[in-house]
Amino acid sequence: MISILIMLLLINNIIQDINGLFRGNIMKQIKGKAMDYYKSKFGTKGLNFMGYELSEYPGANDIYRKENIAKWEEYYQCLNMQNEALGSLRNFVPEAILAYESGYVKFDCKICLSPESQHNLESVEWDFGKEDDNYLIEIELTEHVIIAPEDKSLSIYNLQLEHTGQYVCRLGQTITAPIYLTVIKGDNLTEVHGKNAEKGPFPQRPKTITGSDALYLDTVWSPWSQCNRCHKVGKRHRHGYCIIKYGEEDVERMRRDEENITQTATTIPFNNNSGYFSEGPISKENTSACVNCKEIELDLLKIFEGGMPCESHILPSSFKNLPDVKERTGEIMVGYCKVPCPKSQIFEVKDKSGKIIESANNSAGIYSMLQPIPPPVPPLVQQVQYAAKGNDITIGCPGNLNSDAPIIWQIAGKNVVPELLKQDSLGRIFITLSDKIHIRQAKISDTNTYSCWQNDEVAGVIRLVVEKKIEMNFNHHIMLFGIIIILSTFLLVFMKAFFGRKYAKT
Repeated sequence: MISILIMLLLINNIIQDINGLFRGNIMKQIKGKAMDYYKSKFGTKGLNFMGYELSEYPGANDIYRKENIAKWEEYYQCLNMQNEALGSLRNFVPEAILAYESGYVKFDCKICLSPESQHNLESVEWDFGKEDDNYLIEIELTEHVIIAPEDKSLSIYNLQLEHTGQYVCRLGQTITAPIYLTVIKGDNLTEVHGKNAEKGPFPQRPKTITGSDALYLDTVWSPWSQCNRCHKVGKRHRHGYCIIKYGEEDVERMRRDEENITQTATTIPFNNNSGYFSEGPISKENTSACVNCKEIELDLLKIFEGGMPCESHILPSSFKNLPDVKERTGEIMVGYCKVPCPKSQIFEVKDKSGKIIESANNSAGIYSMLQPIPPPVPPLVQQVQYAAKGNDITIGCPGNLNSDAPIIWQIAGKNVVPELLKQDSLGRIFITLSDKIHIRQAKISDTNTYSCWQNDEVAGVIRLVVEKKIEMNFNHHIMLFGIIIILSTFLLVFMKAFFGRKYAKT
């Protein structure tokens, strides 16, 4: 009996050991699969089997503890920057920005996420409301409307007029200050030269508005665009647009600067969160008075501490109708540049010993399965445009390769030099400052294939067909007289038929 009990105990221990070993192997397999999954999803980041970065729970590891401290310091810096950006009313200051059609804008999401909330980054969204809408909806992402996965910034390429509206970055119930974007065609731009150029025209200077010691006009400049060529001399540009701003201290400071300046232009800092800046001393010219401005409209300018574009869709009409505002046009600077061509981007996967086990040439459009899904490639846009002989024609690039580089045109597969094109056509065909081809009094011979290029790649193709227009010119008096004769004839025939039928019955 005792031997049987001992045997049963031994069998029970063996079964428990086997079960424990089996469960341990299963747990190891599950843990290994989880780690492999998160490595494939997040690349080479150090993650635990739950998918969190190791630095979030550093324990006694000094390296991870330093990474954790650095993340929290970055979070506190973000909070301090937000606090410093609060306006005089101690609230988040909205922004009003103007951009030109076919251009590019980028908006940063200014929501501060603590290290323990980084897992909510995927929940950050952008909302958009059209110009005439009184509600916001989640923005629709396209090949030209992209949200960066690493910082949730919003980039919009190939801007169109329908992109005008309000933009807000949101995480649950937390939202950022609204951004009001106005997109205009930009056909009336004036080319100017930098302040260090030998001759002008130079950018317009800030100008005070008569009737108010706190209102003035200024020009806000965008950063330089990318160079449209590499390893060759290319071109780049930047746009400037008029703003109207309220600031008593700024006006007084600029007036004092003007008194101390004779011929030398100085730079006046422009405090704007959009990354744009202003330059130039203020002018003493005063040609208009803001006599129709209401107090509530002045309060609106005080809220937009960075100023409001003179052509913004939310700027009150009382400001837009000021003579000074109407006369101030948009500006553009064109500069020469030469940059090296970008190197091929190779994504490599290495094992523990550092040996490369996989490589993918991202520049050639080849990606690894371990990489995040790449953004969609903008398609090649092809159009057919019909026009009548003798009419003026404007051809704009129908596509964009998600770049702000200036457009290079080709006609029938040959590169176009704007200066030579205008010279050879005696000014009938020229390329505008907004990179559009303008043809005056189109001819049948203008029928051709026009292609636009960015960064040595074709972005769009237009087949222009110019046809003869058949015009029929009528003299209205002769036409009216003819209609009367025709109606009279029909009436006479009807009367004869009617009375003839009556006499026949009698």
